[in-house]
Amino acid sequence: LVRPQLTDPIRALLIDDDETTLLVLATRLQAEGIEVTTLTDPMKLLEVLPESEPDNVITDVNMAGCTGVEFVQMIRQYEAYAMIPIIYLFGSLDAEEQRNALLQGGDKFIQKPVDTKQLLAIIKARVERSRVINGLNDNLKNALRENDFQLNTMNQHDIVSSTDVSGKIIYVNDKFCDISGYTSDELIGKN
Repeated sequence: LVRPQLTDPIRALLIDDDETTLLVLATRLQAEGIEVTTLTDPMKLLEVLPESEPDNVITDVNMAGCTGVEFVQMIRQYEAYAMIPIIYLFGSLDAEEQRNALLQGGDKFIQKPVDTKQLLAIIKARVERSRVINGLNDNLKNALRENDFQLNTMNQHDIVSSTDVSGKIIYVNDKFCDISGYTSDELIGKN
């Protein structure tokens, strides 16, 4: 998995069952340099999602056949999409419906008709934050992998033991046990 860099073009997946709204919004976003994939058929989400590799998802809340909230529930089931920003578009929602939609994993609401400048600002801010967080997560995973590699190498070649502040042994590696002739159970807790 190659994560997009901060300077890479933003990729958006736009989901709406109203083709006219979808076309108008997609055209506006594309004019601003955003690469847009559109989807009107809810049953094709799991096909389109990995193909489009979006940085964010923009979905209408109220659609026939499958709501935007249901889309979000499907998306959030996959680890690869756990951190993807999701923006809901809505005509009208009461406060309870909004709370429920946010609890299902959405990030922001924008009321229709969509203010393109507001949507662009939200997309850019959320995607930038998501890319930074994903980069930090990747760096952390790489550091942990490197640490595991170093620990495994050290355990194969070095005699290692750890003690608490009072000098009691709290950890010994296999090499320490081999050299000392004691099992770890016999050594742990001893001074």
